[in-house]
Amino acid sequence: MNRIVLVQAHAMDGSHIERREFIFAKLLQSLGWRVSIFAMSLNLTEIRQRQDRDGIEILFFRVDDARQPSAKRSSTLLIKEAINYQPPVIIFKGLGYSIVEDIILQLTGNTLMGVILGGKWASPLNKRFNFFFVEHPSQITAIKEQYKNTDAWFRLFPKFIAWNTIESFRSLPRKFDLCNVGSFIERKNQVALAPLFDAASIAFVGDGPKRPAIMKLAANKPWVRFYGQVIPSEVIRIVSQSYVMVHSSRWEGLPRAIIEAFSCGTPVVALEKTLAFALSDLPFVILVNEDEIKHVTLKLLADKSRIMEMSQLAIDYAIENHGPDCLFTVATSFHEWLRQINITNLPSCQHR
Repeated sequence: MNRIVLVQAHAMDGSHIERREFIFAKLLQSLGWRVSIFAMSLNLTEIRQRQDRDGIEILFFRVDDARQPSAKRSSTLLIKEAINYQPPVIIFKGLGYSIVEDIILQLTGNTLMGVILGGKWASPLNKRFNFFFVEHPSQITAIKEQYKNTDAWFRLFPKFIAWNTIESFRSLPRKFDLCNVGSFIERKNQVALAPLFDAASIAFVGDGPKRPAIMKLAANKPWVRFYGQVIPSEVIRIVSQSYVMVHSSRWEGLPRAIIEAFSCGTPVVALEKTLAFALSDLPFVILVNEDEIKHVTLKLLADKSRIMEMSQLAIDYAIENHGPDCLFTVATSFHEWLRQINITNLPSCQHR
């Protein structure tokens, strides 16, 4: 059977499935595979729940213990079903979660195993994977060098970008000097933007435990606005109407918010120690030390012609690397690779 199982390794509320991974599953199914998505839910009323979404089988499993830290949450029933399926191909979304190792150690037979990487890529399990979907070429080099996994198949995995929405907002006039998108948690470090509160109009998008403290710093400054958690199209509207995105996080993979900023034509200022691995040498990104954020951002804001030049370069980059057809290109490439190694007797690649 031409089956692929995709395991979403991080437990989430309700019956949520990552949009990009769901679209990828649909593309693989259109190429002749039967795809099932396994996911853990934090608050599922039943132990197991099956759904059918556009022909994709989705199985949700209640976590064994929601009190465990995120990386330690697991589901005995999910592991059991994944083992019983014995799929020829299994894809893990996320690394650093105990459920990934639990499944790998119990799988028998010749299942091909791979992973969709995020910010965490270093793991002894990398020696076991046959293929990798990566965020950036630097991850390919690091995995090959550190784990000697030179025979594995690698592909860059584009972000899901709502291009129709972005194109409808891109021509809107800019109304904010800068924006910041992300959860208000310690590592996101929004406090680093406080020195700009008296000098620039700012739109914050997101919520979290640190938000009240940042709002207190911006008291009586109505040009510093806090939008909270908003729908995706509203995020895109705010980013499109900002001259610059300042990403102050101290630890990060390659967040979708930054690629969305590029897609909107919004240049980015980010911490060098956080994102140099992915964003160095891009002419529409300025990497800085934390104490340089204010000076560099204000200097850029004073040069609107430079911002407009950076804007078009950012859009071109986003279309080339994360454009509407990029995910389909990856799906067809993966399909052809599986055919070449005779994992299954599939027909030649045709989008059905």
